[in-house]
Amino acid sequence: MLKACIFDLDGTLCNTLESMAVVANGVLSEFGLKTLDVDNFRFYAGDGASVMIERCLKDAGDPELLHYEKAEKLYRERFNENPLRGIKVYPGMEGTLRALKEKGVKIGVCSNKPGKAAEKVISTFFGDLFDGVIGQRADVRRKPAPDMPLMLVQQFEVEPEECLYIGDTCTDMQTGQAAGMTTVGAVWGFRGRKELEESGADHLAEKPEDILQILEGKIRIVFSDLDGTILRDGAQAVPEELFPLIRGLKEKGILFAAASGRQYANMRRMLEPVAEDIIFVCENGAMAVWKDEVLYQEAFPKDLCRDIYRAAMEKDETEFLYSGPQHHFIFPKAQGIVTMMRDVVKNDFLCAESLDEVTEECVKSAVFEPGGASDENLKYWQDRFGDRCEVATSGNQWIDFIPFGINKGLGVQRICERFGVAPAMCMAFGDELNDVDMLLRAGYGTAMRHARSRVRDRVKYEAETVEEVLERLISSEGYLSKEVLSCIQKKR
Repeated sequence: MLKACIFDLDGTLCNTLESMAVVANGVLSEFGLKTLDVDNFRFYAGDGASVMIERCLKDAGDPELLHYEKAEKLYRERFNENPLRGIKVYPGMEGTLRALKEKGVKIGVCSNKPGKAAEKVISTFFGDLFDGVIGQRADVRRKPAPDMPLMLVQQFEVEPEECLYIGDTCTDMQTGQAAGMTTVGAVWGFRGRKELEESGADHLAEKPEDILQILEGKIRIVFSDLDGTILRDGAQAVPEELFPLIRGLKEKGILFAAASGRQYANMRRMLEPVAEDIIFVCENGAMAVWKDEVLYQEAFPKDLCRDIYRAAMEKDETEFLYSGPQHHFIFPKAQGIVTMMRDVVKNDFLCAESLDEVTEECVKSAVFEPGGASDENLKYWQDRFGDRCEVATSGNQWIDFIPFGINKGLGVQRICERFGVAPAMCMAFGDELNDVDMLLRAGYGTAMRHARSRVRDRVKYEAETVEEVLERLISSEGYLSKEVLSCIQKKR
């Protein structure tokens, strides 16, 4: 059970860029150096005032650090005169802190900001909310050393494994990891998602309120790909045992979202017994539907669609698929694609002789390769269009073209926003390259063990079957119990 939350200050609790930038630029001007953009301080801050001044001097025209000693001393003096200039508490932060206190959770601050300045900021903007505050001082190693958070652990009389460590930089993630705590990356902070992912954050919080759901440890939404994940070995019918599991999730307050490159009509027919209880993320995340309400819909660029169509028409045996909101359109070179769409995939589709006949808006484009979606075929299409969109396999014979930013990961983001759920407390299952964005966006992105290595290598978790994990999740009332986590651990 988690009993404490320890927060970084700059970029996590408060936006303090202006307070640092105004003073630092004043110091740089004293030495005849150029001033720096406020936004640059996102990358200067995080490792203490000494390191920040060093970074500033190098970018301002003093690569040899000739002015370092005087500049560092002057910065500290001037900053301590007014460390509160321009500081803004991040929206939702105070309410989150009060909610934590109401739950009996101890909260503390560890900052590389000078100790007195850190204490002044906290007391000014948060009063006596925090149970402990430690800033930089001579007798304590600065972060990423774990000294400061471990001092708070001792003060709070809890164990490191009972704590969340929340911060916005790689330094913060290293600090929490070194202290043996569960790390939470603050995506709203100075550095953003990419640095936090690469630093191995255990969870990512999109906004301060997400911390409360992470602390609770209960899965809120389960996303799952269909083909190759639930529909194994080329199957075109959902296993009957999945339906009671989806109903079981609903009883535990967990939503189920089917996420596929397939069209909505096809997915709804396939999942008809539970269609009123689930969310449909269709066409590789280009649209989502909930109880027949379109939650969002994105358009595929017309010029890109036409160029892919022309390239497919020129390539022997390759078939082109145009996905509209209501129908799929094919331009058959052979009867085989018609038979597959009608009798195997069972899509709502129309045949056309040219793209000019199609009036529905395009939401997705794909090609069907009768010889298989091999690495060679994938490379061919990536070389042709990889600079304009993502090109990913979505089955044994299908290759999808996905506009940058429109993917199943977008579905996770939009649905979490719609239902007020932290992506960190979502679980997702997939096996193909077009699932990777979804797996990375969800806190518990899980690749199937039979998935391509390029999928498995990108995520933290693996599973044999979706059904086995859902059974354990239901038995655990939706909580991330040892039984659930053991089911998705990677085999070494």
